[in-house]
Amino acid sequence: MFRHKRIKQYQIAHKTVKVKWVDTLIDGKSVGINYLGDNRVEIVKYNIKSNEAATLIHEIVHSILDEMGEKQNERFVQGFSELLTQILLTAK
Repeated sequence: MFRHKRIKQYQIAHKTVKVKWVDTLIDGKSVGINYLGDNRVEIVKYNIKSNEAATLIHEIVHSILDEMGEKQNERFVQGFSELLTQILLTAK
């Protein structure tokens, strides 16, 4: 079973991506941002852990696509990450 915790970093290929948990992002409305060129992610802290997990997985999908040299299609990333989050959170 997937157990979400506020991770501080993750590895993808040869890169270490740092994760920073923040109260708000610069635009005041987004809940996560992946600075692909800088190998860092910022995610807004929630009271609901499943929302944090979904946002973290969304940003990880961006990292995966970037590493694979694939186009960053937000519609695909959102749909794929929502389904992956559901699978991981409901796995028994």
